Amino acid sequence: MRNFHTTTIVGDGMHAGKTSAIGRLHSACSYAHDVSLPEPTNSLGERHLHQVSVHEMMSNNLQAGLAYKRKQFSGLQDFETIIREIIRSNSSPTSGFVIPTCNSKRLLFSQAIESLSLTKFRSFPLFGYGHESPMRLHLKINNKRIIRDLSPSPLLCKPAFRSIRLSLDLNQDVGSTICEESISEILSLMLIVRSEEENLQELSREVYSQSKKSALFYQQSRYQPQSFFKKLSSKFYSKLKLKSPRPLPELPV
Repeated sequence: MRNFHTTTIVGDGMHAGKTSAIGRLHSACSYAHDVSLPEPTNSLGERHLHQVSVHEMMSNNLQAGLAYKRKQFSGLQDFETIIREIIRSNSSPTSGFVIPTCNSKRLLFSQAIESLSLTKFRSFPLFGYGHESPMRLHLKINNKRIIRDLSPSPLLCKPAFRSIRLSLDLNQDVGSTICEESISEILSLMLIVRSEEENLQELSREVYSQSKKSALFYQQSRYQPQSFFKKLSSKFYSKLKLKSPRPLPELPV
């Protein structure tokens, strides 16, 4: 299980441990190096900078997740285009009849599909069989921990798509009916990817709103310590003045 971490302590299954690199990609089955970061001090400015860095890291990770899903969507569009080209190359008057396609075209289609199937984004495959390790986003929004798994699109396990790949690998023509079924599979996956992208956009807006609230709170409170100590010192000196002995008045001679 590969992860984007936005918290300093991450527990994942049996392999729980510390990680100091917020946003570092690593597999959940591998050991993450334990490198401790200095704890933020009580200084309001340093604490604010720490909060901003966390918000920025979460925002960057969400943008990476959005880029991952957009590449998936674009790849599915490319698969659809290739399969539609296969249908046009068949030029069959009926759904079951197939006019033989030349070997060079079958080889071209097979290589294009194979190349797209192996596409990756930051070492994460865009497409898989449904059992690959997902990209995992760890977020903290409004003091609530949120985990989002971004899995490879399971196109490679779809029956119609697998039939097309097998036929092309065996240098055989592909029927238009099976191509239409594969296009339906691709369109269904595109809807799922688009929905996941919208969810990530909503999370990104929440993180942005949270960062703005944190910055506003810092701006409002940065002068509060000064006014507090000013009032405290004023009260201290007034009490000290009352307690100090007053000089005796001079008596006339």
